Amino acid sequence: MPWAMYAPVVSDRFRAFLEEHAPGHAQYFEVIFKGPKKLIPDRPYFLVNWLHVVDCIDFDKSDWYEEDEDGDEPRYDFNEIVLDPTRVPPEVRIFRLRHFEVVTAIDSGLADEIKRAKFTGPQFYRIEGGLRPL
Repeated sequence: MPWAMYAPVVSDRFRAFLEEHAPGHAQYFEVIFKGPKKLIPDRPYFLVNWLHVVDCIDFDKSDWYEEDEDGDEPRYDFNEIVLDPTRVPPEVRIFRLRHFEVVTAIDSGLADEIKRAKFTGPQFYRIEGGLRPL
């Protein structure tokens, strides 16, 4: 999904798909792109705000270090992220990882449904073992 600042931007078709397959997981805000008409599609796009933020990183199994940065909450860099699936509520299919502003996690069943629907744009990466395209 293309990104606008720190949030994904999705088509109306993809928004409708997510509302059907993952209802209650996101807020959508219509965005308008400016530019030459021949380069900007004449259809709505939406900025996505994921409504679930899940604290499920297994720090004992992940390869990480804390950044030297002042702030209210620590900031981490990861060479390898390992998630603890027992800390993800079973009804949550797509969410933002706590400690990240942009990383979106998605269950494999929903990822498969997105692939079968033949959307172009989403990119999926396996988290365990480093980020690798699926």
